[in-house]
Amino acid sequence: MQRRQFMALAGGGLVFAGCKPRNPAEVGLGSDAKRSLAEQKAARERHLAMLERFRVPPEASRTTPPRVVDLLKEFPDLRSRVRVAVRLHPRYSEEPKRHESKLGGAILWPAEEPWPADDMTKLAYQPILQLRLEDAPAQLKFPKGKDLCQILWLPREDTATKVKVVWRKGSESEGAQAELPSMEFAFMNMVPVPCRLFPERVPELPEVASLPQGELKSKIEAWPSPDAAMSGPDYMKKYLNASPGTKAGGYVRREGQADPTCDTCRWPMDYLLTIGSDDYGNDPKWAPQEEKDNPAKGYSNASGLALAGSGHRHVFLCRRCLGMPAKAMG
Repeated sequence: MQRRQFMALAGGGLVFAGCKPRNPAEVGLGSDAKRSLAEQKAARERHLAMLERFRVPPEASRTTPPRVVDLLKEFPDLRSRVRVAVRLHPRYSEEPKRHESKLGGAILWPAEEPWPADDMTKLAYQPILQLRLEDAPAQLKFPKGKDLCQILWLPREDTATKVKVVWRKGSESEGAQAELPSMEFAFMNMVPVPCRLFPERVPELPEVASLPQGELKSKIEAWPSPDAAMSGPDYMKKYLNASPGTKAGGYVRREGQADPTCDTCRWPMDYLLTIGSDDYGNDPKWAPQEEKDNPAKGYSNASGLALAGSGHRHVFLCRRCLGMPAKAMG
């Protein structure tokens, strides 16, 4: 048989006896990646066992401590630029019901509606975050008639994660519910442990670099930092402007990078929310007051997420195009 004919048969689905067809979700997974999947599953079990020491009661609250410096007193002209964000503070607790706000776990998803899947690997998108309208900031505009925002992504390591945003009316989506999609080939560091959210509204300010040139920006750039090891603008960016962790609305903490543009219309996309590996990482200045005496990983990283790159996925949305396409950037 000529090579061209052989290749044509192979491309048409020729399978040799004794060769088992590969699951599409295994595509691109070498032996190291498969071993990593097994290690991640074992690490998840250890993480779950550890979390029992950091269980937070459902009636608890989480409160950001006052900032060391009140920038609005220092620079009153910044008042017009204040945005309200909601720090979501995911914590290990009693898992919320399907219709409630939550990180990870079972969300409101009708049984007759298939989970979205990746075209190439056929791997199902995993539910990551569900946010009710009443827990979202006013600037996060829900489509008319919808009161649930659902974030799903493809659980494979990539700093530009494939993401989908689904909007629902909760009362119209009750009834028989779908089982969670299989996690057999999912990277467990991208699938959160089910967490309860403890929403807190906080004011945020933009980074100095994003301000227009002028007297205000010049004054802020010359502002002396409370920390002699940092410049004023760097101190602001780290501790005063935008909060870290999983949050909705406000300003994105993305190290000065430009917002992404829509692949269809080429216009800048709108910032929606952030999923963070940690609520405050190793920085106790951002630890809630309720945890200041014990700022532990069991609280800050209750979700078990370990996202590559910056440790965050910032979700952006294009409201101009049909279907409101989304991107998740690290």
